[in-house]
Amino acid sequence: MAVKAFVLIETKIDAIKSNAKKLMKKPHVKSAYSVAGPYDIIAMVEAKDYRDISKIVAKEIHSLPGILRTTTLLAFE
Repeated sequence: MAVKAFVLIETKIDAIKSNAKKLMKKPHVKSAYSVAGPYDIIAMVEAKDYRDISKIVAKEIHSLPGILRTTTLLAFE
């Protein structure tokens, strides 16, 4: 059974649109939206196991230019 997480992303203002598009090309990112509020992008990530989520966030999200910080929320149901 797949595990899902919502990743709240803060990024440099000039990188919001391009990073949202780049995130959608990542294999574990199922959706990515620019949003209003304290975060700039919210992404839904899916993995086989909850332990993989941190690796995905580090490799597929933090590797993008302009990403400042993330907050990851595991989805239980």
